[in-house]
Amino acid sequence: MTDPDLGDTIYDPASGTAGFLIDSVDHILARYSEKPIEVPIYGEDWLEKRGQTLEEAKKEIPNLQTYRKGAGERLPDWGRLEASIHGTDVSRQMMRISMMNLVLHGIRGARLKRANVLSEMSGLTEDDLHRRYKVILSNPPFAGQIPKESVRADLPTKSKKSELLFLALMMRSLAPGGRCAVVVPEGALFGSTGAHKDLREKLLREFEILAVVSLPAGVFKPWSRPRCSSSAGPRTRPRKASRPRNASGSTRSGTTASTPTRSRAAAARRPRRRATSRRSWPRGPSTRARASRRRRASRRALCSNPGARRRAAGGRRSRRSPRTTSTWPPRATSRGWARARPTRTRRS
Repeated sequence: MTDPDLGDTIYDPASGTAGFLIDSVDHILARYSEKPIEVPIYGEDWLEKRGQTLEEAKKEIPNLQTYRKGAGERLPDWGRLEASIHGTDVSRQMMRISMMNLVLHGIRGARLKRANVLSEMSGLTEDDLHRRYKVILSNPPFAGQIPKESVRADLPTKSKKSELLFLALMMRSLAPGGRCAVVVPEGALFGSTGAHKDLREKLLREFEILAVVSLPAGVFKPWSRPRCSSSAGPRTRPRKASRPRNASGSTRSGTTASTPTRSRAAAARRPRRRATSRRSWPRGPSTRARASRRRRASRRALCSNPGARRRAAGGRRSRRSPRTTSTWPPRATSRGWARARPTRTRRS
């Protein structure tokens, strides 16, 4: 959908290992190749391990996805291609990996920079802040928050969530007529907060959305767990004569969809849960263990204290402590295990 070409400035604000940038270079090289070849998305080694050709694999897997690959013999200016690659990342380790990855793919003059593009103290120059790009491809990190006082003031959102900030940054950095493809969580498209609604309204008024691809949960595991969506669209001029749209993208002022509710008769037929008290709960293993430890401690006390031994046997007793007998072990009833209740006996 983005279809990058020679002369387009390609940018990834969260480049990581530069996977999107390398795929863009391969796409351009295949366009300027004399004999491009078709390769499955799993790589050429996948066909060698299976011992099949591409035609045999397509017969066995009709929905096999492929891409074009070429050497780029008809590319007029290699330096122009290298100068059009831009990328930033906040991690120093990721920048080293991305630079090595680009060098291994023949791109030595890419413009990579370590910077925090969402912060005021980003490390970007004035040229970097005002530069606009024709193609933006990114899978930014999300499910995080940034302190509000450190967010750039020129971004068209007041949110602290990283996915909304990256989306606002790409909307600001996209040149007129440019194309953008970004991976965002589904909460960015269907969130109900004010920041979500304002950003969606700006996206619908000033941009043209070509497609929204919903991805199943677990595609980016273990880096990301929630469901994600990939949206792509070119930047257009603001519409002059257009009906006002709400945050969901509809021109109607209200919604007509309603959720089904359970009838009162069905709710009345539902059996009620019997409230159980703590006394009716069965004794667990931890309770039994504690009771057993208390019994052993009382036996040891009786053996070491002769007076307590006589009182337990029914002999001389203290006036302050009447003799007590407890029902142990607890008896089983229909509602559970009954607690051991001490019973007092009067003095004769």
